[in-house]
Amino acid sequence: MAYKLSEFSNISGQTAAVLKSMGIADTDQLLMLVTDPAQRASLLQKLGVDERMLNDIIEQTDLTRVKGIGASFAVMLNRAGIRSVSDLAKANPADLHATLIKTATTMGNQRVPRDDEVAQWVQTAKQTPDLVSWSTSERMASTKALFAGDEWAKIRLAPMAAAALVMLASPSKGKDAAAEANAVVDTLNAAQKGGSAWSLMNVAYGQEVNVADMQKFINETPPAAMMSTVKSAAATVAAKAPDQAAIFNAMLLEAATNVAEASKEGGFLGIGKKVISEEEAAALADIRLALGL
Repeated sequence: MAYKLSEFSNISGQTAAVLKSMGIADTDQLLMLVTDPAQRASLLQKLGVDERMLNDIIEQTDLTRVKGIGASFAVMLNRAGIRSVSDLAKANPADLHATLIKTATTMGNQRVPRDDEVAQWVQTAKQTPDLVSWSTSERMASTKALFAGDEWAKIRLAPMAAAALVMLASPSKGKDAAAEANAVVDTLNAAQKGGSAWSLMNVAYGQEVNVADMQKFINETPPAAMMSTVKSAAATVAAKAPDQAAIFNAMLLEAATNVAEASKEGGFLGIGKKVISEEEAAALADIRLALGL
């Protein structure tokens, strides 16, 4: 459950104003921001405060991810030495309760949590993911929510479709055909490894692609449907995730180009072979046109 930052007594008006200007109004939004190194650095610069002060705010808001801990209890726990969900998970409930009683007296008119509440917090904390794991999961969920199931299917198939258009334009055999299939698989897997866990490609595939996936697609998909898949997927990404459209389109063209360059076409006994045949070049041109590249 997300809590409004205005509920935290130790967040100054100036800090709240800076956060508001960045579109941050609740604990979940703040935690998502600070788990991105670049955004955290930007926030620290805009706040113009000591990093320890920002860390205190982050630690307190992080504790609210544990069910039952609101703003006031989060601040109290933090002042009692509990600086993370992990700290809370390792705490002895009875000892922590005793410490909170002492801490509450220094904070004025504060309700002291009951011993059973503290015990429940500790138990819940043991089952709560760390902040980085939580934020990664949230980002993956946000990416997944961008598209419907049939749209994800097209996004997943689009790189294979682009590659297959080139493969079918000038069919290869034997080792050359295997090299082409491996080229597209390597391109897709590299795109996954080069992106974050919540990137479009990682959410689309979830796991590495293999040559069998590529071969199955070619055997089951009519050529006319391949170009339609490329166009539809590119249009969908452009409409719903415009910030990722350029990367996605470049990856589609890269998959097709790598296939074209995977084997030499024509010639006799290795003489006069072309790296990219005329048919493959034409297919690449059609793909570029379809992607607006």
